[in-house]
Amino acid sequence: MAYARAASRLDVAAAGRRAGPGRLPALRREHRELPDRRGHPAAGAVSGDLRRLRDEADGDPAAVKKLLQEFPRIGPTGADIFCREVQQVWPGLRPQIDAKVRAVARKAGLPTNADDLAALVAGDDLARFTAALVRLDHED
Repeated sequence: MAYARAASRLDVAAAGRRAGPGRLPALRREHRELPDRRGHPAAGAVSGDLRRLRDEADGDPAAVKKLLQEFPRIGPTGADIFCREVQQVWPGLRPQIDAKVRAVARKAGLPTNADDLAALVAGDDLARFTAALVRLDHED
């Protein structure tokens, strides 16, 4: 969320105009809710550094997802997305192949087992690969 805090009001307004009609009020509402979320006990526990969350979970992906869901408005899907993306910089979480990625892999005729799917690319490319698979589903 650091990028959201750093954005000026003009940046937020421009993003709303680019998003289209009806989106700007949602962006304003989101902007007002940020201070409440930052003050949540889960946010204080990691002091703005999510690596502490990873350390508290001892690098266990299931524990990381459970701790992430202690944040307001972060559910199983948000935790899956976070872990899917963060495996780029937290190699200990690899392979993060969630249900969404498995479903797209199945449609594409690729393996659905996490290790077999991860073996198709170099470890450092796994996050990009899973993101590309999810984008494939959005193009349909």
